[in-house]
Amino acid sequence: MKKPNSLFTAALLFSFCSTSLAATVYIGENETYKLNDDTFSCETLNIFASGSNVIVEQGASVYKLYTLGTFNINVSGGNLGYLCASGDSVVTISGGNIQAASAGGRTVVYLVGTNFKVNGQTVSSGDPLRQFSTSEIHTETIGEPGSVPVTRTWLREYVTVTGILEDGTPLNADFDFTGAYINGTPYPSVSEIIIIPEPAAIAMLSMGGLLLRRRKI
Repeated sequence: MKKPNSLFTAALLFSFCSTSLAATVYIGENETYKLNDDTFSCETLNIFASGSNVIVEQGASVYKLYTLGTFNINVSGGNLGYLCASGDSVVTISGGNIQAASAGGRTVVYLVGTNFKVNGQTVSSGDPLRQFSTSEIHTETIGEPGSVPVTRTWLREYVTVTGILEDGTPLNADFDFTGAYINGTPYPSVSEIIIIPEPAAIAMLSMGGLLLRRRKI
């Protein structure tokens, strides 16, 4: 596992994450940062990079994970309360416990597994899920204690997705498509979520097609 680029960043990760507060990590271009049982659990972790990889594996525990930049993010295990991806990121979720996620910019999220439903409605592999979303203008005031609160408004499009991820973990999470709201005009997000069947499901579908062709012959 590649560690953060500097001793200072590593010290930050130790001092903040080990006390379940917030930490910020900067990683270089084309580098890979892994979150697993060898890293510290955090309440909030901010990762800055461009063209880099973030891997969330079994043992990771982060309440809020923010990736700021362009990433390839692979979630195959661990516990994530909330994942926020931005830029031109590609996110693949095939395992782990995840409660909610937000896709901003031109981010594409791939969900790998079976039996997916969106807002209770069965969807097919390859279906883009933003077409099922509910839209609202959302306003939120944020700020740390002792700081000046900041109020921001944006267009929120969201869906609730259920299913079984590739590792067998049940999924029941809210996914947001973060759009903009400027001078009273809403601008929809161009991010997307796409369903991908797990390899075992693909093999079964292929076998079914083969058997069907044999019966016709």
